[in-house]
Amino acid sequence: MAGRWLLCALLAATIAGCGDDRATDKASAPPRAAPPERTGPAQPLERGEVLTERMTVPELEGLPVAAGQWSYAEDSRGRVTRFARQLSIRCLPATLEIEIVRGGATGRSLTVLTDRGINLFDAQPMKAQGGDATMARFPASYAWFEDALAPAEGIIGVRIDDGVPLAVPADPTIARVIGGCRPGGGFGR
Repeated sequence: MAGRWLLCALLAATIAGCGDDRATDKASAPPRAAPPERTGPAQPLERGEVLTERMTVPELEGLPVAAGQWSYAEDSRGRVTRFARQLSIRCLPATLEIEIVRGGATGRSLTVLTDRGINLFDAQPMKAQGGDATMARFPASYAWFEDALAPAEGIIGVRIDDGVPLAVPADPTIARVIGGCRPGGGFGR
């Protein structure tokens, strides 16, 4: 009988030594790196959303600004501001639309990136004076134009589909075109 007790005691001691090794594994495991911190807005921007504070646009960081300058004109089709032959923003007074044309490539979408917001427009390929281009039109009453594009500062990016954005300097003539593209907007004054 004493042998049985001894056997039971040895068995109990053996079982007690077979504890949960997970605590020991955690102590000897190398520490994990902390997850990266978010640098953008807490929530992703919705299409056409406008920020109340200016932001940096990661897609534009490090891109060279295209060579050229903005020029403003009024012609039979409306007010227009052009950046060299690469980009134009026009008010079409007959339909009260803003037309954005990016030269150099064709695509089905045109994304405009500013320090106040980013917007994706449906677009269509077209032929322009300098060759292939992509054109998007949208009602001038769309608040994004006045709230994000017109007051933009620094660099504006215009991307066709998933390509590299064309980076151009913001310019007051953009606000002039957008501001005049409304009923009674004073076209021709």
